[in-house]
Amino acid sequence: MGQSVRYPKLERQPLSLVLAEFRFSPLQASVSRLFALQEQMQQAFGKLEEYTTHTLRLAPDGSQEKASGWGFLFRAEAGDSLVLVEPERLVYITSHYPRFPAFAARCMEAVTLLEEALAPGQLLRVGLRFNDVVVPGQGESLEAYLDSSLLPPAALASLAGPLAGHRTETQVETDAGRLVVRALVSGHGLAVMPDIDPHVQLAQPDEVPRDRLTAVLDFDHFWRAEQNQAEAFSRVAVHRRLEALHEPAREAFWRVTTEWARRERWS
Repeated sequence: MGQSVRYPKLERQPLSLVLAEFRFSPLQASVSRLFALQEQMQQAFGKLEEYTTHTLRLAPDGSQEKASGWGFLFRAEAGDSLVLVEPERLVYITSHYPRFPAFAARCMEAVTLLEEALAPGQLLRVGLRFNDVVVPGQGESLEAYLDSSLLPPAALASLAGPLAGHRTETQVETDAGRLVVRALVSGHGLAVMPDIDPHVQLAQPDEVPRDRLTAVLDFDHFWRAEQNQAEAFSRVAVHRRLEALHEPAREAFWRVTTEWARRERWS
């Protein structure tokens, strides 16, 4: 697709968060290699915060086993981006999104440091997630910004009382993986989807008002390896998967927002 022609960059696109996640087979890392990774990541991505992870695993006999592990979070001084590293995944998140090539380059910088320090075995999943917060101006409504399929049913608009909440979710298969498009509509004051862990949320430039209906849009596009078909982890494989996820997610934004919103409010 010709992105520069079909989907030009919106100077005021309402992006609130962009997240890329890379999952891999469990790491087997020595303490010295973990320390080396910490030092390199701090230099590239910011201050280190350590935490403990807790997971439930299904044992062969059907019982559940609790497992604990380590987690490292590297937060930029400006508070607008971070890298999270755990034994089975790496995540890069930012609320300051340039264009996709620059975002992908930062992702690959983190992936390269991980590969060189800990050499993950298999690549299991690559995900790319965009959150947008749509805030109508005073006297405007969401109908001017969004496709009607994302909005509450008109038949319920005459009921007494304010709207408490409305959610939609649509899943489609693409050539690159599965794309899940969600919308959350209410006077919630949220800038990102509520399932995003609070400790990895980032500073937002503007507060979302609660005195009118707003919408958070979530474009979640991911590839995952089929059972017993994982590929070897490499920066080349990661970059190929990440690149393939971008364009369909961007096209989805174009399809569910109005031309007026893109031209008059976000250009």
